[in-house]
Amino acid sequence: MRVSQDSLFEEYQKRGNEIYLSKTEFIDFLKCPYTWFLKKKLGRKTIVTSKSLEGNTLHNIARVINVSYRTTENIDKYVMSLSIEEGLSEGVKNFTNFVKMKERNLEEPFPTVLNGRVMSEVLIVVKYDEIFYLKGHLDAVYRHGELFEIVEYKKSFYKDISDFWVELNFYGYIFEKSYLKKVDKVSLFSFSNGSYISLPFSLDDILSKIDFVTNEIKKENFVPLPSLDKCRFCLYRNNCSYRV
Repeated sequence: MRVSQDSLFEEYQKRGNEIYLSKTEFIDFLKCPYTWFLKKKLGRKTIVTSKSLEGNTLHNIARVINVSYRTTENIDKYVMSLSIEEGLSEGVKNFTNFVKMKERNLEEPFPTVLNGRVMSEVLIVVKYDEIFYLKGHLDAVYRHGELFEIVEYKKSFYKDISDFWVELNFYGYIFEKSYLKKVDKVSLFSFSNGSYISLPFSLDDILSKIDFVTNEIKKENFVPLPSLDKCRFCLYRNNCSYRV
């Protein structure tokens, strides 16, 4: 879908504004470019699900643990002091077990400290070219000697791992560009079952995808690409006439 009037791209240029591309917008565009048009031109809102709200609660608990502790000694006492809904208690337990597992493996059990701050729930914004800025919230960054690991916490692995890998590579790229540090692997942790999966960081793969998305936005190619699988997970599905 091309925008023939009130061009999104020309509109930004006339105002002299930069274009900010978040991780979520980037992933959504790869799945279906029409999501950009829905959000940026039509101002459509995403739906909020009960699972996303539960995920937010678990992320908040993980953040408090990550920024408040440097050893696992008193984590259990902290967790016991919380009023946790029954449906979330297993997720919290799995997270504390994940932290303890890292400690047993002689790794940093908590996100590392860089430039005086704990690298938990970190907002990063980097300039990509003369127009685009990339931004994302990193759940956690762990140090392995001179190398770094990006870990994304998920309520569950509800979609193909390859999709999550693209998200993680996006985070790895903006982290390297912002902090001038080397990422060796990117990982997923599931609150639901405690799964922990690591994959190698691929700079070339993510750069080609970022180039594709930014160029398509410049060309205003917002073509709807509906499918049962894409629409099932799309958070704009209640506001889209192309959904299937």
